[in-house]
Amino acid sequence: MGLVAFAGLRGAPGTTTLALAVAHHLDSSDRRSIFVEADPDGGTIAARHGVSINPGLAELAGAARVGIASTEVEQFSQPMPSGLSVIAASPISDRVNAALRTSGSHLANAFQGLSMTRDVVLDVGRMRAGDPTQALITAADCIVMVCHPVAEELVPLLNRIAAAPSERIVVALVGEHPYASAEVTQATGIKTVINVPFDPRAVRSDPSAAHRRGSWPAAVRQVTQTIVERFEELSLRRPGAAGASPQFATRGAA
Repeated sequence: MGLVAFAGLRGAPGTTTLALAVAHHLDSSDRRSIFVEADPDGGTIAARHGVSINPGLAELAGAARVGIASTEVEQFSQPMPSGLSVIAASPISDRVNAALRTSGSHLANAFQGLSMTRDVVLDVGRMRAGDPTQALITAADCIVMVCHPVAEELVPLLNRIAAAPSERIVVALVGEHPYASAEVTQATGIKTVINVPFDPRAVRSDPSAAHRRGSWPAAVRQVTQTIVERFEELSLRRPGAAGASPQFATRGAA
């Protein structure tokens, strides 16, 4: 099990759509997952998928002002029609920002604890300097950077990945032109670059349909498998794991 953060950079590359699809794919396997919407620009899944925001991220953040046990997090979730548990955010950006700035570090600790028993999938929206999501991103075992393979999104990607250990980063390229995955790997040094088809309709109305045949589900499975492999690698580095090396004694160490 582990904690993964999905982040975009500019535009609307489909970060939430991909994160939801991966969360469903994890939940439909022999793993359990929970999806947390923590986008400072405001949430979208309540309006898009008919999920209530009460209780949701705002109430969770309020309860976590002075700390909260990981076992208490799930009581602030809602079930989607598919059965996936989600913690939805308010569509009002000011409220989401206030919630994350007040309780971001406590939420990060709680999500880390929860990830010991189930996968936690975070949608942190656009990854920008000074955002209140920094504690969540720092706590994540794996960071999936979602962007289109165009210069105006790849240049910010180069700047953002400089601040995080490269082994924690997976790049999901939405589309295949004008820059191919091999070119992005060469430019960024990120070894894991996965192409995801540009298909806005793929799971917008039914995010649980990651089992369907076709290029979109195949890409979702590939992203999911890569994340699971990162989680498994990390579990071997934790204290007490068989064969763990001293240099990996601290969770998330580079």
